[in-house]
Amino acid sequence: MLVRSQNMRLKNRVNVTMVWLATCVDEVSEVVRAPDRSVVIGWPMTNVVMTFDSVDIKRHFENELKRSVADKRTSCCLKLS
Repeated sequence: MLVRSQNMRLKNRVNVTMVWLATCVDEVSEVVRAPDRSVVIGWPMTNVVMTFDSVDIKRHFENELKRSVADKRTSCCLKLS
């Protein structure tokens, strides 16, 4: 996967267990985005729309993030019980 680091910068650090994903790009973004290549990442009080170069890259990112969120939530729940 090609990542252009010059276009990315760290703006927020968020606990992965608080993250949610959605496809409601048109409801969140003030700018028209390609919905097939975009995903909404949210956490309390914030929504971010990420648009990727291709649908495949978006799917890969989305699947990896979903897996990370699920893994972290599972491990947090196990620690609490």
